[in-house]
Amino acid sequence: MEAETLDHNFWKLIDTSRGKSKLGVVLVTALKFPLLLAAIPRLILIVFIFCQPLLLETFLGYLKDPEERKNANIGKAIIGAYALVYIGMAITSAFYWYQNIRFITMLRGILMSAVYNKTTQLSISATNTTDSVTLMSGDVENLVRGLREVHELWAAIVQIAIATWLLARQLGVACIGPLIVCFASAIIMGATSGRAKKNQLIWMEELQKRTGITSSIMGSLKGIKMLGLSKKLTDLVQKLRIDEVTASKKFRILAVYCSTLAYFPMMLSPVVTFAIYLGVALRNNTTLDAQRMFTSLSLLMLITQPLFGVFQDIFEFMSSLGCLERIEAFLNKETKSDHRLLSPESTTRVADNQRSENDIELDQLTIQRVENLDGEETIVEVRDASFGWNKDDTPVINNINFSVDAGHLVMICGPVASGKSTLLKSLLGETLGLKGFVRVATNSIGYCDQVPWLMGISIKDNITGFSRFNPTLYDEVLHACDLGPDISVFPDGDNTLVGSKGITLSGGQKQRVALARALYAQKKLIILDDVFSGLDMHTQSKVFNRVFGRQGLLRKSQSTVILATHSVNLLRHADKIIVLSSDGTILEQGSFSELVEAEGGYVKEASKMLDENAMKQSTEHQDTESSPQPSQSEKRSADTLEDPKRQSGDWSLYTYFFSRVGTKVTIAFIILEMLWAFFSAFPTLWLKWWSDANERSPNQQAGLYIGVYVVLQTAGLCSTALLTWCCINIIARKSGIAFHRILLNTVMRAPMAFISKTEVGSLVNRFTQDLGLIDRQLPIAIMCCVSNLFIVVAQAILISSASAYIAISFPALVLAFYIIQRYYLRTSRQLRFLDLEAKAPVYTIFLESLEGLSTIRAFDWQSSFISKSYDLINTAQSPFYLLALLQKWLTLVLDLMTASLAVLVVGIAVATRETVSVGFTGVALTQIMGFTEYMKMFMLFWTQMETSLGAISRIRGFSEETPSEGTPEEENGVVPAGWPMAGKIEIQDVTAGYDERMVLREVGLSITSGEKFGICGRTGSGKSSLTLALLRMMELSTGSIFIDGVDISTIPRETVRAEINVISQDPFFFSGTIKHNLDPYTAATDEEMISVLQKCQLGDIISGDKSIEDEFTPETLSHGQKQLFCLARALLRKSRIVVLDEATSGVDKDTDEMMQKVIREEMKDKTVIAIAHRLQTIMDFDRVAVMENGRVVEVGEPKALLKRDSKFKQLVDAM
Repeated sequence: MEAETLDHNFWKLIDTSRGKSKLGVVLVTALKFPLLLAAIPRLILIVFIFCQPLLLETFLGYLKDPEERKNANIGKAIIGAYALVYIGMAITSAFYWYQNIRFITMLRGILMSAVYNKTTQLSISATNTTDSVTLMSGDVENLVRGLREVHELWAAIVQIAIATWLLARQLGVACIGPLIVCFASAIIMGATSGRAKKNQLIWMEELQKRTGITSSIMGSLKGIKMLGLSKKLTDLVQKLRIDEVTASKKFRILAVYCSTLAYFPMMLSPVVTFAIYLGVALRNNTTLDAQRMFTSLSLLMLITQPLFGVFQDIFEFMSSLGCLERIEAFLNKETKSDHRLLSPESTTRVADNQRSENDIELDQLTIQRVENLDGEETIVEVRDASFGWNKDDTPVINNINFSVDAGHLVMICGPVASGKSTLLKSLLGETLGLKGFVRVATNSIGYCDQVPWLMGISIKDNITGFSRFNPTLYDEVLHACDLGPDISVFPDGDNTLVGSKGITLSGGQKQRVALARALYAQKKLIILDDVFSGLDMHTQSKVFNRVFGRQGLLRKSQSTVILATHSVNLLRHADKIIVLSSDGTILEQGSFSELVEAEGGYVKEASKMLDENAMKQSTEHQDTESSPQPSQSEKRSADTLEDPKRQSGDWSLYTYFFSRVGTKVTIAFIILEMLWAFFSAFPTLWLKWWSDANERSPNQQAGLYIGVYVVLQTAGLCSTALLTWCCINIIARKSGIAFHRILLNTVMRAPMAFISKTEVGSLVNRFTQDLGLIDRQLPIAIMCCVSNLFIVVAQAILISSASAYIAISFPALVLAFYIIQRYYLRTSRQLRFLDLEAKAPVYTIFLESLEGLSTIRAFDWQSSFISKSYDLINTAQSPFYLLALLQKWLTLVLDLMTASLAVLVVGIAVATRETVSVGFTGVALTQIMGFTEYMKMFMLFWTQMETSLGAISRIRGFSEETPSEGTPEEENGVVPAGWPMAGKIEIQDVTAGYDERMVLREVGLSITSGEKFGICGRTGSGKSSLTLALLRMMELSTGSIFIDGVDISTIPRETVRAEINVISQDPFFFSGTIKHNLDPYTAATDEEMISVLQKCQLGDIISGDKSIEDEFTPETLSHGQKQLFCLARALLRKSRIVVLDEATSGVDKDTDEMMQKVIREEMKDKTVIAIAHRLQTIMDFDRVAVMENGRVVEVGEPKALLKRDSKFKQLVDAM
């Protein structure tokens, strides 16, 4: 049952079939033995089941015959037979479910592993967070639920056939009654259940849409809050939830329809059968006595009960087929095609086996040329190559040729959208090879993406990755990346968790941790995509020297480095420079000394803006700092608090749940439950009265009795239809929307201190797994639990009607049931909590892997991540498997207790055989047949209800325990009309931080209206933290911030954020149109949006037949273009205050100048605060402030500061 073994066997079968076999066939083949092993005990169970009516007929005949009653040995034999049959049913049922649960668990493990495995193989342009997360959270669970009762389908057919034959022996031609009803019901069910798959797909598509957007939002909460979009996106996601629930309406209506239809045979078959027999009996002068009536009724139960289950199983099965098709379509997606030739000797194999139909085949001449290349000196060779992301689109990289020698540092530069990142990903094999070839002479590759990819683990674990820990190397890497000072201020040192996407780190810190990971891996080829964009010049110089300088780590290890960069001051240190043009061709290439002589060239123009002396001073400077400090290796242990309510339950959860449903709906629900219980039990008593009347006066009032029986059964059918409608369509809908709103509001109002500590997988788990339980399991569990409880009570009364002695035993039975459920529920609750919680790490690894696919594949970590996923899936499988087994353990215990009750009833009847009522004994033993099932269903659904309430408990606990950013009582200040009108900012002695770690210390600044104010300092000095404080995303320990005289701590945070226009270094986008992403505030006209796109050189995305109403695809934009898009978004906002947080870090110098020009022109009358590492962008600002260690150490005009030995001058000199 290990995920690894199951996954390997599954893919082996896929490979053997070469993709020709359907997924269903492959799954059956992979699990044929577990599937067949469950069939054997199921057949034996059928034999024991049919012993019940035969024994009932024999026993009632024994009680009816005065002569046989005298023989006590016959009675004793019947008692023994009852004990054997009921105990045999209990044991064989337990063996059957044990094998079936193993099959279901293995199926679940295969599908979860297969989806993740496939995810790691897809092209980064084809990956979609929505797809795999929804498949894993929704489709796999739905498929498992649909196949859980797969053996019941064939077993029911066998059982119905045998029961019909036995019924014919009792009632003759009347046996066609249940066949007529069942056949008619089956035809209608078949005609309608086919729509289940279609309606399920409609629902799943809306679920996938909501899950995808929710996942992206959960991973970008910091950016959302900075942009003041919390309220907008809360409304958006809540609307998506409502749309999802609305889309499920047809499926839910069909579920109610099919559920009611499933009751048709159970409720109407006895009516039709007895009506037919009554017509025959009136002609033949026969009567329906107690023996014949209750033996026939028991056989009818054996026909209709499995058919009821089959109809419901067919609906689940048909709806799950849609999920199977979605999973199959995902697994059949074309995998990433690695167009590279990884070594001369493997050229032919690569060309034949690793190329997909999207790649141009190499001709024989090309192959021969590659085989003749000298692999000793050249580590990368690119010839006549064109690359792109889609074979139908224009190539991004066109017809390029270059080579990289081993041990060299090659830098790639060029304007925004020239294809630098695409070229690097082409060297990794991530793009489509449309023409020519790429040869890479090594598989030992390290990679840093332009947007740093970090896992939500500790700094240390992010750096070491899957490599063996080497303390000496580790400390060298920390020193080279200048991470020592940063780690020293973290409360847990290098064991500090970085949070989802490194949310607890600054942009520069994230880049340096990602760089440290590439250095620690000690790869032969290192590919770096603009890793210095988030670093200040001083830190950049320091890190560059320690990594690439003469004594740098990579120089000493003789690694080959390919670096894409916009930092033109670094170009002179490259062994080779490759300049890309805007059309994706190579504009020029060569050494710096060669290119700097080429008039009009990119490098020549770039060199003009450099101060040669300053550059020489910074880059030839030999680092004289002390040796790196040892890392902190002790991790602070966190105490986990065990909630006692997880074990004992919490009755207040029921009040909490039904309060969200509403009083009227709750009252209607209880009334319908009572009606359904009454109509389920009373008709049996009515039949007893009918049989007694026939004993006195055969067939005298047959019309009255059959007429009332018809009314009772029909009323029962209507009551169950209304009850199912109430639960599935009203309770599920209202509770699903209400609890989603509670979850969403809690997350969106949570402070940054909480968000930084919480895994995104844990948050996504709440919006998928917990809400999935509320949508599907909880309402049905509550309905079935309450109805089965009422029915069990009614049946207990009917069973005790056979003898008063039976009623005496009930207190002992109730006590036994109480003891069993007490220990059972305690364990099952814990397992359900574990089941819910164990899935969060699985979601996390899915989301993190999707974010970092190119990095994972570059480091060749696929197998390591897949192995990690196996471990997490095995952990998630354990509580699921144990909970299912525990439920069947309960079934076994209840079956044995029911066996005791049956033996007790038969024993008392035998002991009092001279006086006992045959009719009441028939009622009792007939009810015991159903009592077993109803008692089991009550206990199981009670357990399912209690354990499903774990989702409600988690939501309530999450909403109550998660701190909120602020309350209306705290933020009751008056906001003046039109605030802020001037944009004046006063920061007075502000100290702030996370928990006990202060990142701002006694900061005081005064920024006048319309002033252009720059903030600079080394990475981690507190620049971005000051922005967070201004946006009220960081709590102030002391001090105040005033905007236009208003203390912002007294007004709602959303108001503050809505009035401050932020352009962040980490662009945020969400699924939707260009229009919605460009103007999520709905504040601009279409003409204004088109105008700002053209101003920001993004007119191409709406050129030709494209428009702002088209779907926005940010993955087709470079990082620089994304920042331009964010600038365009900011230009549409009419805020008086603008904050630029490294807004130009990912663009080249020309684009930077264009952006600065646009900012100056469009925001000339606004207060602008710019956080900058590129100090030339703030040279013409009114004033600048320098920060160190969370303090403002210097403020003044840039020109004045440059004239003296200032901190600002030191930073400029480092350029």
